[in-house]
Amino acid sequence: MLVDAFDEGATVTHPATNSRPSPEELRTLIAVAQSLERANEWHEAERAWREVLKVAEDFWLPYLALAQIYKTVGRHDDLMKALELAEKMVPDDDVAAKARLSELAGGWAAAIERWQLTILVSPDVWHHYISLARSYEQLSDIPRCIEVLWKAEVKFFDEIDIVSELAQVAQRHGRWAEAERCWRKYMAARPQDSFVVRHLAFVARQNRASISPDFKESDLFAYKTFDDAREQIQDVVRYHELSAPVLPELSQPAFYYGASEEIIDKGINHLKYFVGTGVYELRNAQIFRERLVRCGGFILHGYQMESYEHVIRHKLDDELLLPIRDLKTRTVARPVVSLQIGAYPVYGHWLVDVMPQIYALIELGFRLNDLQFVLPDLLPSYYREFFSYCDVDESQILIHDHNREMLNCALLIVPTHMNNTRTFTPSFRKGAEWFRNNIERQHGRLRDESRPKRLFVARQDQTSGRPLINRGEIIELARERGFHIMLPETLPLIEQWRYYASADIVVGEYGSALHSSIVCDPGTIMCCLRGTALGPGYLQSGIGEALSQPTGYIFGQTDESSGLPCYAIDPELFQECVDSLLLKWDV
Repeated sequence: MLVDAFDEGATVTHPATNSRPSPEELRTLIAVAQSLERANEWHEAERAWREVLKVAEDFWLPYLALAQIYKTVGRHDDLMKALELAEKMVPDDDVAAKARLSELAGGWAAAIERWQLTILVSPDVWHHYISLARSYEQLSDIPRCIEVLWKAEVKFFDEIDIVSELAQVAQRHGRWAEAERCWRKYMAARPQDSFVVRHLAFVARQNRASISPDFKESDLFAYKTFDDAREQIQDVVRYHELSAPVLPELSQPAFYYGASEEIIDKGINHLKYFVGTGVYELRNAQIFRERLVRCGGFILHGYQMESYEHVIRHKLDDELLLPIRDLKTRTVARPVVSLQIGAYPVYGHWLVDVMPQIYALIELGFRLNDLQFVLPDLLPSYYREFFSYCDVDESQILIHDHNREMLNCALLIVPTHMNNTRTFTPSFRKGAEWFRNNIERQHGRLRDESRPKRLFVARQDQTSGRPLINRGEIIELARERGFHIMLPETLPLIEQWRYYASADIVVGEYGSALHSSIVCDPGTIMCCLRGTALGPGYLQSGIGEALSQPTGYIFGQTDESSGLPCYAIDPELFQECVDSLLLKWDV
């Protein structure tokens, strides 16, 4: 446990000497000591904290930190001395530091009282809740421990470390289903964390140990497509068509470098047929397990929702958390909308799935105010803000634990996908305009003439599933050509969108971030960097066609040997393409 020098209530004091350091120097010394603690370099950390004491001998924090080190390495006598000194120096009104003293001394009942008081004084510091929960766990009050963590998870919904703490507590105490659910939620936010993958594999095996290997939950159900159900039980299932199946005219990319015509034809132009789109209405339906829908005695599936019988069976049998018979039942009287989203934590799906499906409801005459929108608990931190731009109030959002409860819906509304991963339903353009207008109604005009007209969208390694190997080199070439380098992960949504709406040309690594072009003006040039593999598709071309944004690609060779879809962009090819675009479109 690291002691945070700048935690709520921690006041840095300095000795009354002529050689006292500046606040910046003291912060540097403390930062060095804390970094050594994080690296488990206990001997060096102890030495670093003693350096802090030399310049701030009446500061209590080093004694508290030293006590933590001594407890970790088992130096009991030194621990008692450090605690005694810290107890004398910690101000009486610093309840957080007092609580940590109680923890280090093993006084868990006193720690609980002090952490409760700390939370009353500083209710917006999330790690205080974790400390309170750990104190309850030390006293074997596991229900109270988990209750505190769940309340904290709701209050601090974007602090994924609280979910990690929940998973670890549940795992330590054999609550396998709860541990698995929490690890899955944590992994959705941090998919590259191998530590989580190992824990998830372990708890999943433990969770399934009590389930008979011969039991097939999928065999409990009959299956039917949405369209078959519509034909056979018309009084239960209705369909509102938004657009009929079409064979759209697909244009070639506005430009492409580094790929053959064969790659273009195979990758971009193979999805020519656009299925019909619309909204299904189902009466007396249930929803459970990752948006599975049961109605009229059948589990329904359909290609319009990328939902297939074999996939459903796999989910029921191989991703089992709780048997269906153990799911709690909750009845919802108001009409409920189940949005069909590829992956809720993925930003791009909110732009190309959530927004168009909500707009489709408006196009078909549904009143949004009459509806509730059911969502799983695997949600990004911005979901409330995003819904506000879709004219959906927070009170209309129904969070559903798909793995532990089943919703009984008097009326369930299920929109189909509004794209086929290559092209969009014809109403998408109007939906994008509606979305941008809603944003500007709250925040004012997005396009800002003072912002850069040339935008390069880069990604951070830990957030990119398709890393550009020579990213640094390409970024420098873009910077030399006057591009502003933006890391979207570091900015609020509204700031990202202001940059996009203000740009005349956007260059970036292919992925969710580029789909923010839905807020760009017609005519904005979109230049996508990507590998030669078929994945992740070419939906950006569909956005470009719908919104009149010239869209093209610079292809880099995918590194097949790495096991990941890594790729490198030829620097000369990049320069040739970008220089040509700047000259041709005069941006």
